[in-house]
Amino acid sequence: MMTEKPDIVVIGGGPGGYPTAIRASQLGKRVTLIEKGMIGGECLNMGCIPSKALLSATKLLYEIKHKAPDMGISTGKVSVNMNKLHEWRIGVQEKLVSGVEQLLKANAVNVVAGTARFKDPQKLEVSLNAGGKSDITAEDVIIATGASFHPPEGVSFDGTKILSPYQVLTMKKHPAKVLVVGAGDIGLELATLMKRFGSDVSIVGSATELLSELDLRTASVVKRDLRQAGIELMLNAGISGIELTEDAKARATLTSEKGDTDVLTVNCVVFATGKRPNTTDLGLKEVGINTTNDGAIIIDDKQQTNVKHHYAIGDCTGPPYLAQRATKQGIVAAEVAAGIASSFDYRAMPRLIFSEPEIAFVGLNETEAKAAGFDIISGQASFAASGRALTEDDASGLVRIIADAKSSAILGAQLVGPRATDLISEMSFALEMGSLLEDLSFTSHPHPTLPEMIMEAAASAQGKAINVANSRRNK
Repeated sequence: MMTEKPDIVVIGGGPGGYPTAIRASQLGKRVTLIEKGMIGGECLNMGCIPSKALLSATKLLYEIKHKAPDMGISTGKVSVNMNKLHEWRIGVQEKLVSGVEQLLKANAVNVVAGTARFKDPQKLEVSLNAGGKSDITAEDVIIATGASFHPPEGVSFDGTKILSPYQVLTMKKHPAKVLVVGAGDIGLELATLMKRFGSDVSIVGSATELLSELDLRTASVVKRDLRQAGIELMLNAGISGIELTEDAKARATLTSEKGDTDVLTVNCVVFATGKRPNTTDLGLKEVGINTTNDGAIIIDDKQQTNVKHHYAIGDCTGPPYLAQRATKQGIVAAEVAAGIASSFDYRAMPRLIFSEPEIAFVGLNETEAKAAGFDIISGQASFAASGRALTEDDASGLVRIIADAKSSAILGAQLVGPRATDLISEMSFALEMGSLLEDLSFTSHPHPTLPEMIMEAAASAQGKAINVANSRRNK
């Protein structure tokens, strides 16, 4: 059995782990990264990247079928070669994984393929993928093991009638009728994807409103567009039972909060809920690291656990499950371990949903801002007023900005519509820099572009908008 003694060990090579390892190496530390599966973790290999690749492909498919004819473009019958599509998807993943591997090598990070478990606070035993074991001892350990989906009790993912989100992304034949359980980020994206592939899609969600992080008027736009796309929304309800039949179908019993029941017969049920931290087999209890009841590692704003020299980042610390959160937390953990004064601030962390419509938000919504004691003002601008959106035949949705009435400091923003997932970065930057409404509205935004609607929404909150209606002050 070999023994290694780096300065820092990182467990997990996903979007949290590999940036952590690289940043620690940049700071002069000898770093070992342990990954039991593929470098890049869930994000590059099973989640973020494959889902976005397929969503991009199906968006093009949708536009050829439904938008091109309106523009006078005829293509004839359009078909999808699923084998070729998945070859392309896998190619995208492999390019990114290869790129990360090269980055780790360039930064002198030692990568160990295996599964780690604590033997004592500073020593890890690694069961190597190639066989055998190795002990790795380090002063600092950063845990970045992520999270994974688990089916409800009494249900198992069979890949045919009961599917995990990962299994949806490798399907080569899409069923006629699908029920997606979970009306959050992943549920909306999977529903959009399967609808574009031609499935009849219903979503069931337990919340009273869709996406509680959104203001009601913003959420109403999302609900309208989803329904216009032909996706059925069943909110304030959940699944109370599933019966698998012999005719390749499943009967799902849906129960509302009031106790009303309904039975929906579908070809498959996709569970976009039930994600839990991957911490069960690490030996955390043996070294005294505290977790929540569902296994999430408890940390402070420096990513430190209750055990000195032990840190945790990303999905293994619980929701929200965001790749960008994991990356930033990893950088903070590496810097703190290297003796730099660093801490994590969630205030400007954006959330993205690549559904139809696209959804993105950052900072506080109206309810949160008022609860925090702010007297707020808000402004909004519809993409229907955007020349660029109209020329792309994609003018549904809006930009909504929340600000402090007293100082005009921006508190939050919500975007629904074309390329909202790209546009939100400007609002994240505005929050990070402590920008005022005047900063956004006075900055020249080129015409015709989609970001003009950010400028107009900021101007609307001040009563200065030119191309959209001005908002009234919110008490």
